[in-house]
Amino acid sequence: MVVMAPYNYAKGYCIHLSDGNSWWITGYEDSIKYTDLFADIMCLKECLPDKYPKFIFFNSSDSYQLDESAIKSILCDSDTEWKSHKYDFGNVWHGAQSSDVIVEYKSQEPSKDDKFMAMWISLCFIYQKCLKTGALPIHGGFAEYKGKGVLFPAPGGTGKSTTCRRLPPPWKALCDDENLIIPNKNSQFQVHPFPTWSDYLCDRGNHKWDTQRAIPLSAIFFLDRSENDEVIRLSPDKTPIYMTGSSYQVLAKVIIRMSKDEQSMIMHQAFNNAFDILKAVPIYQLKISLTGKFWEKVEEVLG
Repeated sequence: MVVMAPYNYAKGYCIHLSDGNSWWITGYEDSIKYTDLFADIMCLKECLPDKYPKFIFFNSSDSYQLDESAIKSILCDSDTEWKSHKYDFGNVWHGAQSSDVIVEYKSQEPSKDDKFMAMWISLCFIYQKCLKTGALPIHGGFAEYKGKGVLFPAPGGTGKSTTCRRLPPPWKALCDDENLIIPNKNSQFQVHPFPTWSDYLCDRGNHKWDTQRAIPLSAIFFLDRSENDEVIRLSPDKTPIYMTGSSYQVLAKVIIRMSKDEQSMIMHQAFNNAFDILKAVPIYQLKISLTGKFWEKVEEVLG
């Protein structure tokens, strides 16, 4: 058992989401350098901890590893039951009765892949907590057109990144991988763009994403390759399974390590949230050719 004194966190960053969920992101001792990097990529600003749930980066070593008693010590929390999920980079701990998350690197100097995979995977625990408020993570591109948010869900390799790159001004491509649809306090849906972590894993540039900037969701277009550009309106009662499948592409890297009961509960919640979103937001199939101006078809629908 590791005995650790409560730690005075001197620095941290806030992430505030449209549904009222917030986290204070910090690091234990010298692990704050990973917090700084994480916050820089997502354009987060320093803030005081207030009473937000904590999202903590932690470096372990051969003689300095976390267990449940150590976590309760450093968080001054003796009541929460903690669950651990093991990955190549280390562990992600989350509170069963709280929204706290701890990202534990198994090495004092994690490799580039371990460093960014931990950040990518740990965000799924934020997505999972937000499911309870009606949110839904989606695998797809996201763009803004004259203040309107447009989602382009698609499996990997379907062309969502290419679709976003082809959009001309005044379109603004905001994300091409993971997004979080969230109901705001007025029961309207907004989308938060999240990082494309593969850009860092594959050295495609030091991009940044303004994660806290939420755009109202105006329409959803499922991508489909075609010889001609075309938009087809879809029935909301026939598409929740597609939305849930898109959500699973985001959550799978976390829930495959959970029990069958936990997986079933999470995906059941995702399906219900998808159904609610599709009742409120128009959804279409977007057939895209290699050379056509597909965005003009989308603009006609948006008005």
